[in-house]
Amino acid sequence: MGILRTREEYLPVTCAILKPEDRDAFFSAIKKQSNSRPDAIARLCETTTEMVNDWISGKSNVPYHSLQTLAHQFQVSMPPVGELRREYQSISQAPSRRETPTFG
Repeated sequence: MGILRTREEYLPVTCAILKPEDRDAFFSAIKKQSNSRPDAIARLCETTTEMVNDWISGKSNVPYHSLQTLAHQFQVSMPPVGELRREYQSISQAPSRRETPTFG
């Protein structure tokens, strides 16, 4: 991933390491269940469409919390997770923080 310049640029995320066939079966089940497009999945997981495409193709590992969200939302079984790994994702690819309301 390269050298971290500042901590503010990256966020540590626990990612699920999946076998290619398990990853493919999981995303196929999601697509079959709801005819979901990557942009709809991205909105649900609060990430970018490019990141979802990377998850589907195996270029990036899926954050475990996103995997759980997708399994629950689309009512599909969680794929077997080979291991969990702490990775750093760019803030631009990480889920956005929701603004908390201020009370006056």
